[in-house]
Amino acid sequence: MSKNIRIRVPGSGGELLQGVANGKPFLVTCPIDRFAAVTLTPGSGMFGFGKKARQMMQLARRARGLENIPARIRQIRHLPVGKGMASSSADLALAAAAVGLTSGIPFSGREILDMAVSLEPTDGVFLRGIAAMEQTTGRMIGQYPAPPLQMALFDRGGRVNTRLFHEQWRRLLTHDYERYTERLLRQMTSALRGGDAIRTAQVATEGALLHGDMFPFLQAKLFWRAAEKSGAIGMTLAHSGTLLCAFWPLDVSGETVRRGAADIGARMPALRFFGINRLIDGGIFYDNPAGKEGIGIEAL
Repeated sequence: MSKNIRIRVPGSGGELLQGVANGKPFLVTCPIDRFAAVTLTPGSGMFGFGKKARQMMQLARRARGLENIPARIRQIRHLPVGKGMASSSADLALAAAAVGLTSGIPFSGREILDMAVSLEPTDGVFLRGIAAMEQTTGRMIGQYPAPPLQMALFDRGGRVNTRLFHEQWRRLLTHDYERYTERLLRQMTSALRGGDAIRTAQVATEGALLHGDMFPFLQAKLFWRAAEKSGAIGMTLAHSGTLLCAFWPLDVSGETVRRGAADIGARMPALRFFGINRLIDGGIFYDNPAGKEGIGIEAL
């Protein structure tokens, strides 16, 4: 590795939708412009990676037939853990992308997804666009351009153990819930296919409130009341995290969104304001030494 390269993967503002369809859990990704990142520089060694990401590197090395990684790979930016920002999925994607790049044969998003779901349920924030997918099998339902939305993020505090939360969620599933979320999935994919930001936010809100009915401690109804009174057009949440997010159209001024976020904070003072971000197309972003940016890997 003779050049310095930075690779980034976006975090998420929870999920646009989560549920069950055809007996399988699904999610619709919600990538935002807040990133985890690694650097590749001349040398050797891996720095800043957790256990799962190191396991992902081993899978990637075996897939490319590498005994050693011919570069120094350092994770320089992490996403908050336990908040519902897809921190683990982003780390896995970065680990595989870094190994693939050093091998000279970058991994496709499909290859990364297959490796990731062999380790844990995966949020496809590293896939192109907005991805509707089964998080446990890796089966793709569809991919769509991100609609023009921005969001104010709030944190309820604490951390959530994703694995334990999903075990509890599965115990509460019913046939009626599956039928309801199958309908919401059809509505969400239709809205995304048409680039309809308003409808996307509306369907996300309905899904978030349904999930909030299952887990009242998430405060979904209280948050939506505050967000709607503050001018937001919709909401979502981290279905297995601590984030609550309010949507505004992207063409609304930053000052308007900041005022709305401040109003939500005044109505729910126990929440911590977590910033304002845009909904973006997911992907793996490679930044070359000249500072130019580009999206790398297709999903399929």
